[in-house]
Amino acid sequence: METITNTTPSETVSTEMPKSNKNKLIVLVAFVLVLISAGVYFFLNRTPAFCFDFTSDMKFGDREGQTSPFMLKGVPYFPYEVSGLQKALQEEGNYIDPLELDGGGIYPSAFFGASTQVGVREFQKKYGFEQDGLVDEEELLKLKELYSCPVPVVSTTATSTATTTLQK
Repeated sequence: METITNTTPSETVSTEMPKSNKNKLIVLVAFVLVLISAGVYFFLNRTPAFCFDFTSDMKFGDREGQTSPFMLKGVPYFPYEVSGLQKALQEEGNYIDPLELDGGGIYPSAFFGASTQVGVREFQKKYGFEQDGLVDEEELLKLKELYSCPVPVVSTTATSTATTTLQK
């Protein structure tokens, strides 16, 4: 304990912090370090605000939720991804008509209408694709690159058991 004496011997002033304040400071510093660590962890392991695993070609007139596939160039075509496409186009800064987002009372769900097609053309222009308004292989690859959902990391540890055979 350090003490400072003044000019008069009867007056001494202590500069040591009381023990209860030291404990509070230690707890506060530990709490701040935990918050910083948690922030860094969540920043490094964050999921994008939007992700979607695109798999199907899409074109003007497609509706979300069509249950049976049809053939397009000899390939089964499942246009269930319209709402994912529209969300990706919005993430790219394109306007999508709210009536197309929810079906507008005409369809039970999203459909690929005029504003979605304009958004696709803007997407194609931005990334150097032919501006035909169709979502096919090139666009799907770019959409996957930009918006695919992260694959969860599964940790597996291999365990092995050894058996010993005793010979007589």
